[in-house]
Amino acid sequence: MANSIALAKIYVDVLDEVYKETSKTAIFNNESLTRSGSNANEVQIPKMTIQGLGDYSKSTGYADGDITLSWETFKLTQDRARSLFVDRIDNQESMNVLMQNKASEFMRTAVVPEIDAYRIAKMASKAGLVVSAGATLSKSTVISAFDDAIQAMDDAEVPGENRVALVTPEIYKYLSQADGYVRNLNGETGTTIGINPEEYKGITLIKVPQTRMYTAITMYDGKTAGQEAGGYVKAGTAKDINFLIVQKDAVFGTVKYAGAKYISADENQDKDGDSFKYRIYHDLFVPDNKTNGIYLHMKG
Repeated sequence: MANSIALAKIYVDVLDEVYKETSKTAIFNNESLTRSGSNANEVQIPKMTIQGLGDYSKSTGYADGDITLSWETFKLTQDRARSLFVDRIDNQESMNVLMQNKASEFMRTAVVPEIDAYRIAKMASKAGLVVSAGATLSKSTVISAFDDAIQAMDDAEVPGENRVALVTPEIYKYLSQADGYVRNLNGETGTTIGINPEEYKGITLIKVPQTRMYTAITMYDGKTAGQEAGGYVKAGTAKDINFLIVQKDAVFGTVKYAGAKYISADENQDKDGDSFKYRIYHDLFVPDNKTNGIYLHMKG
């Protein structure tokens, strides 16, 4: 039993490391501002309402006002899992490397892309600011598109700090090639360098594969005929996303449970081999009063 616990911890540590290194949306985890709901499948997000100014009276003083704090309840919908198996002989001959590599590869190629794709599609569906018509970009139009996005968010009074842009590799390339994507070094005429490739006008840029940048996805259950492979695919009506600009306080990514279970070949009652089971219970939420904190630019 001790050996099983030790091996399970090794695999969990590896999975955590892979998730941190490869996830494009872990930056939106906002669990510190959420609390558990009345039911196990719920979380609650704070919603504050503040009254505006009133007239001041020399006789009665200030107009009374209230700050109202309520908790909006959301239900988690993503309860996903998979069991991996390696034959006893194969794993022994590889000195347990096969199982560890299989678990890491599973996280890198299956778990992380799915979580990213789900969260991105969810944010796209909740975006309060959307551009789609004639939205095929190029290196000559991408700067204007970003500036239009910034203006739209500014006009909607979205806070300027903590904005993050999820961009496809194509859009990232266009930004780096755009004529306007250079700046003067220390104000000296004639000396130019490429602008910080990880930032545009204070907005952090995160490059995300196009295969995770869809407005909607279809999830496979891993069991039904035709869905055995599990994971996700682009939904039939979905559009490709060019970029999303998100104010981090507008979204609440939460992982309520993520657990791994290792069963050695000696303990496995079903097959003669090592089994690794992984489950993650998660979701991402956007309160109705924060939808303008998401700007969606997608292909027409």
